[in-house]
Amino acid sequence: MVAVVSFFMISGYVMALLIEKHYGSVGRVGHFYLDRAARLFPQFWWYCLLGGLVLWWTGHRDVFSSGCTGGKVALNALAIPLNFFQFGNLESCMLIPPAWSLGLEITFYLVAPFFLLSPKTRWISLPASLLVFGAAYVGAIDSDMFGYRLLPGVLFIFLTGAAFSGRDRLSKIIPVTVWALAALSAVFFPPNDTTSPMIKEVLLGVVFAVPALAITRRLPHSKIDDMLGNLSYGIFLNHFLIIWALRHFGYEVGWAYFLILFFFPQPHSRRFLFT
Repeated sequence: MVAVVSFFMISGYVMALLIEKHYGSVGRVGHFYLDRAARLFPQFWWYCLLGGLVLWWTGHRDVFSSGCTGGKVALNALAIPLNFFQFGNLESCMLIPPAWSLGLEITFYLVAPFFLLSPKTRWISLPASLLVFGAAYVGAIDSDMFGYRLLPGVLFIFLTGAAFSGRDRLSKIIPVTVWALAALSAVFFPPNDTTSPMIKEVLLGVVFAVPALAITRRLPHSKIDDMLGNLSYGIFLNHFLIIWALRHFGYEVGWAYFLILFFFPQPHSRRFLFT
């Protein structure tokens, strides 16, 4: 969970830099969407296909693959519906189970230009999202959905990351304020795991991600960063199908899993910049 929250914050930071550099006007928004689609969907569709073939070949059935139909497979290919799997029983057919967070990521991309190109909209939306998260925190609304999986409750995490790209005083205050709120809440008002599951993990993620991003964004860029960046998306998409295949042959997760994970062929879809 900490890793997922950290990813959301890093994504907000990177998208703010990307939009500022290449898509700094409303007229460029369409190019931003094309850029994101070219970056995400080729590998995603490739691993959806491989995941379906592995499930068919191995006959593997679990909570994520026991109810597949043609319609559900088509929804998988759109990615965004995976973020709303609770509403259509889609959890019984997820060719890439962790891709629900990819659906959330794409949902953020759809609105990101309008939040990030308008500072006023950005800073109004952040406290609004905190209010939604607060309602999930106290158990007034479903904490799994609105405190972890759906955009209204986690938008503040993306926007906190985006604040790191700013140079004004408010941009510097926001990460510190969000970190302090998360840390103080975790220490003095710990969430109830029964009435508000997932919230504690999200708080820990924020507490970790803010200082981690503050430090790492200042480190010099290297070729190792490029290599790991090229590998990361494919590993995110393929690790479940590798687990399924290994278990079919009687192997449990171990060193063989990690070796195959890193050396499994990773198709590289270039991030096209329409400048």
